[in-house]
Amino acid sequence: MTALIEKHEKTLIIIILAIALMARLWGLASPALNDSEASQALQALSTVRGEDSAWGSQALYLQATTFVFYLAGANEFTARLIPALLGTLIVFVPLLFRRRLGLTVSLLTALFLAIDPGLVSLSRQAGGMSLAMVFAGLALGFWDQRRVKLAGVSLGLGLMSGPQFWVGALIFGLTAGVFQLLHRADAAGKALEDGVPAQADQAAVSAAAPFDYKLAAVAAGITVGIVGSLFLANLRGLSATASALADFFAGWVSGGQVSILSIFLGLLVYYPLALGFGLVRTGKAWWDEDLIYQLISLWFILGLVVLVIYPGRQMADLIWVAAPLWALAAREIEHLLTKPASEWVVSSGYAILVFVLLVFTWQNLSGIAENPLRPEGVMMPAFYIMGAVALGAVGGLLLAWGWGGQPILRGLGLGLLTALMLYSISLVSAAGQMRETATSELWVDGRSLSTNLVVDTVDQLSLINHGVNGKLDVVLQGIESPSLKWALRNYALVEVDMLPANQMPSIVISPVQEQPVLAAAYRGQGLVLSEQPGWPLMVSSDFLPWLVAHDMPQNQTQVILWVRNDLFAGGSPNTLVTQN
Repeated sequence: MTALIEKHEKTLIIIILAIALMARLWGLASPALNDSEASQALQALSTVRGEDSAWGSQALYLQATTFVFYLAGANEFTARLIPALLGTLIVFVPLLFRRRLGLTVSLLTALFLAIDPGLVSLSRQAGGMSLAMVFAGLALGFWDQRRVKLAGVSLGLGLMSGPQFWVGALIFGLTAGVFQLLHRADAAGKALEDGVPAQADQAAVSAAAPFDYKLAAVAAGITVGIVGSLFLANLRGLSATASALADFFAGWVSGGQVSILSIFLGLLVYYPLALGFGLVRTGKAWWDEDLIYQLISLWFILGLVVLVIYPGRQMADLIWVAAPLWALAAREIEHLLTKPASEWVVSSGYAILVFVLLVFTWQNLSGIAENPLRPEGVMMPAFYIMGAVALGAVGGLLLAWGWGGQPILRGLGLGLLTALMLYSISLVSAAGQMRETATSELWVDGRSLSTNLVVDTVDQLSLINHGVNGKLDVVLQGIESPSLKWALRNYALVEVDMLPANQMPSIVISPVQEQPVLAAAYRGQGLVLSEQPGWPLMVSSDFLPWLVAHDMPQNQTQVILWVRNDLFAGGSPNTLVTQN
């Protein structure tokens, strides 16, 4: 198997890269930008328009997207293009470590990162949250290969990616320190400078050339200077790069909106394949004193500790924990697929049985999720699930009695691998918001619903009254909605707390409340502007429907779209017309 993989290495890399691109670019223009995405895109758009606006801390995304907006215009696709394209580079990170991990593990890890639900979701959102992992990983990979200039360039781009980079830097620093402390009394004390022993050629590691840190720092500084200033055309990126570190430190003082429970829930629901096989390999690594995977498992453990104690944690930070899990799982899966196959007929038969029982169990869980509060809808599916578990256990014990435990453990692993792989692939479409029906995901901060309807309505009225789009004046009254401002970016948009009595703009968008003044001269239509999953109010009965269908009760933001009467045929500004 190893010889076959080595023979087709380049072909496999191209296939994995194509999978990563497809997962990130498919349907990228939809849905509409939500508030968190729109706030980032609006910062880039304001720079294109020459407006004096402050930037956030995601300098790399903002500079690159500003350049894209200059070339191709501002829309949903171009707002998300840079994270999607640069996000595919994550597949090259494990390949940089193939001397240590081995080619098979590196390729498997690259495949898992290509379809990682969290990375795919973040790469399909307007923002730079996924870029920190990409360039931090590339910097480490080039450091390991002693490619100093490329390591420095990657480090510079990572510094510009936002506060997520500093979360990763803290995790890497803790991992390196703890690993050195654990092995300071033996030959592994130089592990992080010379690299942990290579899988194929340990002598090559000890003879590795020293790393020129000064040259790498110069390369990183030049990269920040050039990209951060966009060749001196826009200096905001430099201040935004500095603010990333400030935001990271601010996270220790003021907590974020992501609870510790959400982090563990995301790990269990989105990464069962990585978690199951990764934990098995973690135990083996410490039992067998495998330094490579001890280091990777420390990365996972300490990363989880950092996310627990860091008050400013975000869901995007979970990718720092998921990445080492995928590498651990890849090593265990390689062992499962390549170890000598004894009694392969028995192993295959039991693997099929395990897979069928898991599918049967999932179908019954789906039945329970449809009626979680009805006892009659729970009892029979629960009985069937217990029967499936009993059948799998009894079948395994009987087969182990006749053929030994190794073929049965192999069959169990293959059955779980097949089922969990299909489950992980299905999560990509959900986390990446590629399904026709909307789903509630921990990675996505709500969704916009009626912004396209608002734009279509305003465009039609502008065409009817002026012959072109963008000629109506629009007022947002008492609404803070970046997604709505992004959708109406081509219109003269004004934000006010209260509409002055002597002004009658063409369009007014206001909260849902009684407004007699507007009702006398405008026609109003109520709309659901956006929805946010009700995670803080989640109860036990909500968990199974979300696990199965990713369906969650929503908190809705409603508005009223007011259109002045004279914009309609036969209407006049003082005509009292209302519409419920």
